[in-house]
Amino acid sequence: MAVCLGGITLCGWAGVRKERELSQEEKQAAIKEFSFIKGAWVAVFAGVMSACMAFAFAAGKPILESAVKNGAPEIFSNLPVLVVALLGGLTTNLVWCLFLNAKNHSARNYVDAGGHRLGLNYLLCALGGVTWYLQFFFYGMGTTQMGAYDFSSWTIHMAFIIAFSNLWGLLGREWHGTSRGTRNTVFAGIVVLLLSTAVVGVGNFIASAPAEAPALEDAPPADRALTDM
Repeated sequence: MAVCLGGITLCGWAGVRKERELSQEEKQAAIKEFSFIKGAWVAVFAGVMSACMAFAFAAGKPILESAVKNGAPEIFSNLPVLVVALLGGLTTNLVWCLFLNAKNHSARNYVDAGGHRLGLNYLLCALGGVTWYLQFFFYGMGTTQMGAYDFSSWTIHMAFIIAFSNLWGLLGREWHGTSRGTRNTVFAGIVVLLLSTAVVGVGNFIASAPAEAPALEDAPPADRALTDM
């Protein structure tokens, strides 16, 4: 956990340095709707609320157990949990989209893209949705294989999200114009985050290893006497 927090801190510090180094024009060149305050609030809110998904998996254990009892393979036993857990996200997203459609009078855009490729828009939308869902599909599969240490799976999941989102930002030239030191800082943060997942894995492996029997010289005198007999 400490290693993971260290990686997050490095990535955050790199973001602060980037904020100081880039002019307002450079920030908006990378992100047209750039707003540090709004971005910070959204990031904090999204980070806190994303933990609810981990709570959903934990609360859905009875559904998982019922699925296994009724013949579902263990590795796919979290899929019924996703049906219930993602229903909440579907509801809030649907309500919000309908609200924006009414507010902006944009419902017609579902059938009229204004000269843009409507089919391509739908394809990219579907691709984004499927890709987003697959993270939980594979996450659910992974948690079933972690035994008593599945509590650490969310830490690994979040660490990889932060690492790859920063990598994507680098590829998208969001860090263009920053100093070498700032870019090195975000690289270091990514490396530390990836290292933290390895630390969690090694720790779980060591904890799950069977305990070795005590050596004879370490055994109590009574046990040594019985052995000598």
